[in-house]
Amino acid sequence: DAVPADPKARIIAKLGPNQAMARKVVQDLIEQEGIPVPSAIPDTEINRMTTCRVACLGQLRDKLQNGFRTGPDDKPDNPRRTASRAIEDLKSKDLLGVWGEWVWLKH
Repeated sequence: DAVPADPKARIIAKLGPNQAMARKVVQDLIEQEGIPVPSAIPDTEINRMTTCRVACLGQLRDKLQNGFRTGPDDKPDNPRRTASRAIEDLKSKDLLGVWGEWVWLKH
């Protein structure tokens, strides 16, 4: 397999299943329910040249928790913890921006 030349593309190609799913959920959420970048988000936090829309972090958490549910025997906090880990992993890889209640994909 060819290795992508773009550093971000290489990171994305190596994402685990939970991280990849979380990234896709963010992308879909922004496309379907995103809003223009609020002026309250400081320029030091977001690149307005590459990011036009953001989504609500609470909605992302809800969607991820529902996506990570595997069965009725799941402990109630497992999907929540898995969702939180996936969000933190994407942030640490500089693929996801979060400020207050807003979330966006970094390009």
